[in-house]
Amino acid sequence: MTNDIRSCRTWQEVHDLARPGVSLGGWQTHGDNYAMYQGALELLPADRALIVGAYAGAQAILLKMVRHEMDVWVIDPFTNDTEWKSNGRHLVDLYYDQLRIAGLEGKINTIQESSQSVGPTWDKSLRWLLIDGSHLEQDAYLDLHNFAPHVIVGGLMFLDDMNSTSQVPAAYKRWYQEEAATERTWDILKKHD
Repeated sequence: MTNDIRSCRTWQEVHDLARPGVSLGGWQTHGDNYAMYQGALELLPADRALIVGAYAGAQAILLKMVRHEMDVWVIDPFTNDTEWKSNGRHLVDLYYDQLRIAGLEGKINTIQESSQSVGPTWDKSLRWLLIDGSHLEQDAYLDLHNFAPHVIVGGLMFLDDMNSTSQVPAAYKRWYQEEAATERTWDILKKHD
């Protein structure tokens, strides 16, 4: 097996490459990562992905390992990272360290602002959307409201913590009830139901 990040195509290659210094863990389970890997296999090199909420960059790293040429964007303000200190390091430092170790420094577009401030002006189409930002109902709802309309028909949309005590399920239900009546949103949902 080679450690050339561009050649990673099997789950085992991605998993093995991540082990030495790059964590695909975070709060994601092995099953979560595998589901994202399977979804990434459907993407084309010219596709664009947006990840709202970076944690330590695991999802962005995984996408780039599978689709190196892909245009990956991450939005995270890293404002609450003091509670995530690890060995005296802030989460934002861990994020950039992970990108550097993975050989992806400068290859992932990172917007260090809140998704609520970026969302209203976002104008790029998406083939992949992962919402894993604030788990408060209003914030998660605004992420759906602002970014889901940019997912192209046939694109993939992931929501984190749908089976938890977070407020994300309530945000999704509200978004679905208020906005799923539009034909555009229905086309997106139809592809993934």
